[in-house]
Amino acid sequence: MLKILMLLGICLVITPVNAEFDYEAYRQSSFSDIKAEHMDDLLKAGQSSQYVVSAATFKYSLPVSFSKELRKLSTGNKTLIAAWQKTLRVPESFVQLYQQEFKVVFGKEIYWIPVQENLLPHMGSELHPGDTFQLYVVVIGAINNKLVFLMTEFSSDRAPL
Repeated sequence: MLKILMLLGICLVITPVNAEFDYEAYRQSSFSDIKAEHMDDLLKAGQSSQYVVSAATFKYSLPVSFSKELRKLSTGNKTLIAAWQKTLRVPESFVQLYQQEFKVVFGKEIYWIPVQENLLPHMGSELHPGDTFQLYVVVIGAINNKLVFLMTEFSSDRAPL
């Protein structure tokens, strides 16, 4: 039964490239509300040098400001994504979509959120630094008392440039 539930959870996270994105599956939230909701996972991640992998599917929509700052996938995020992929048996083709991450600032906290490579050209043509847009993410776990998100989509009111 647990394997069936985990497989169902994976299906909810992974949207085929040609499928219509299900915006309604993502709950509108804020970073502070998400942190409060996942405090137990954060405490577990903070008490050990290891990371915590989330076996449940948590989907959120967040209003964020576009920074246009990218970097290669960090070692910590890469390690957690690999553990998440193995734990939930996520297809490697999905995980391979995440090679870079972009900077999101929330208050005094900085999050580097892994982004699907196929979204980067659209973000570059539709967003200017400082623009506010909706970020669609899933929580995959935590490292050192900080949640780790994967970006699955974004939306903006701005027309492509």
